[in-house]
Amino acid sequence: MNDRFVEITNGLFPADEVVTKGAYSLSFAGGGSGISLKEALDAAHGHEHAEDGSELTPEKKAEMEAKKRATAGLPSETSGGGSKIWMYASGVLFLLLIASLFSRKSQPSVE
Repeated sequence: MNDRFVEITNGLFPADEVVTKGAYSLSFAGGGSGISLKEALDAAHGHEHAEDGSELTPEKKAEMEAKKRATAGLPSETSGGGSKIWMYASGVLFLLLIASLFSRKSQPSVE
């Protein structure tokens, strides 16, 4: 072993995945050094991981997002959005737009 190459002689199987770059910071994570494995993986990969370092399931991601929104004082994403009056006003305006397009086509052109 030197500063550029390492030879692994046993302990790996053909289907095993091996980290070849960026593993230095992970080798010191979780050993009482102040940074947890989760924090190191989150920083290295750019997305969140579970406490044990595994990938998050969609259910767990949704649960974590809901906790973050609740902590920030924001309403949950399933709250329905805007009020009903905006839905009705938008629908009426859309119908008026469609009606104006048809009424223009039916008018004879005067030249």
